[in-house]
Amino acid sequence: MADHIVKQEMRCGHVTFQNKLYKAGILFKINSQYEFDRVVWVEVGCGCSGATTEVIKQYGVCVGDNVIMIDEKYLVETRVDIHCLSQDFDTARRDQHRNPGTDFRDIVKRSNPAAIWQIASEVQPKDRFKH
Repeated sequence: MADHIVKQEMRCGHVTFQNKLYKAGILFKINSQYEFDRVVWVEVGCGCSGATTEVIKQYGVCVGDNVIMIDEKYLVETRVDIHCLSQDFDTARRDQHRNPGTDFRDIVKRSNPAAIWQIASEVQPKDRFKH
C-alpha cells in the first residue's frame, strides 16, 4: 500500500459514519463518531491493458490503539465533537418525547453526506442529554 500513496496529511479531527461498516472486527454504526489522525489519498487500480487508475481519499480512524483506514464514501468529516452518550441517534429518536425539541430526523434519514456535514458543522444547541 505504501507504494500507492499519492499524498498524506497528518492532521486530527472527527468523522461521522454515514453507512454501517464492519471492518477489522469493528462494527461502525451509522452516525457514530470517531477521531482520525491522518488523511491519505491512495491510487487504486492496476492501469494495465488500458484500465484507468483512481485516487481515493481515506481517513485513518482511531479505534483504541489501532488505526483503520476507511474510504471517504463511508463517512464525513465533522467539526463538532459529539459526546459518546449522544451518538446513538436511533435511541434518541425513540426517546424524543422525553426531551421536547430534540429532532434527529434530519440526521438519521439523510443519506447525503453534504447535508449531514452542514448540520454537524453548525453550532449545536444543548441536546438535553446528560454529559
